[in-house]
Amino acid sequence: MLLRIAVCDDEDIHRLIIRDKLDAYAVSNDIDYQIDEFTSAKELMKMENIYDILFLDIQLEDGNGIEVGKRLLQRGIDATIIITTSYEQYASEGYYLKAHRYLVKPIQQANFNEALVSCIRDFEKTKRKIEVKCPYENYFISVNSIVYIESYHRKRKIHTKEQVYVTGTSLQELLEQLPAAQFEMPQKSYIVNLDYVTSLTKTKITMDHTHEIKLARDRIDGFNMKFHKYLRGFCKGVDGNCC
Repeated sequence: MLLRIAVCDDEDIHRLIIRDKLDAYAVSNDIDYQIDEFTSAKELMKMENIYDILFLDIQLEDGNGIEVGKRLLQRGIDATIIITTSYEQYASEGYYLKAHRYLVKPIQQANFNEALVSCIRDFEKTKRKIEVKCPYENYFISVNSIVYIESYHRKRKIHTKEQVYVTGTSLQELLEQLPAAQFEMPQKSYIVNLDYVTSLTKTKITMDHTHEIKLARDRIDGFNMKFHKYLRGFCKGVDGNCC
């Protein structure tokens, strides 16, 4: 899984601390991340809507982080916001941003990890989008609408419920943008959304009752294990019991 992270803090040491904690989490949980750093409210207001998570300090030298966050939300940014602050009494201001978590400095690794785990779980439950570069324009495609992706004549064809998108982006790059628990490769030329698998045999899978895909011999066991693990997770209610 690839996480796209933005950090806004006007103190170098606090940005470095978040980077170090991201490194520790990434190594322990086998994820990749990209990070961009912002040092002021002015810089942050130029932020593009390409991030999964924004670590936002409340007190910036050139502005109030809460007010800047409100303006970003008005612009339509959909990054999950995690508030960071040196003063616990100010953390409640995150309510106005619908902040996912607030972390009080000095940030503890355990609290940091819990916030990231919670964000990732929410990403996998909600309808998120990925950016896909197509020949004439970029599209933002809902993850849950993707049925399968195939590699065809050096191009990738993304089949959704509504239409097909053609892109030059590699299968591996696309896979890194997708929720790891929900998407898998049954063979080297396909990525499938496990939610649309309607039948499974030792040699093939059927997607959405219509499209059959060959299951590679060396991936049979791994694919079966992941698919049944996905089913078990999908059927559990909030109390942990099967529905």
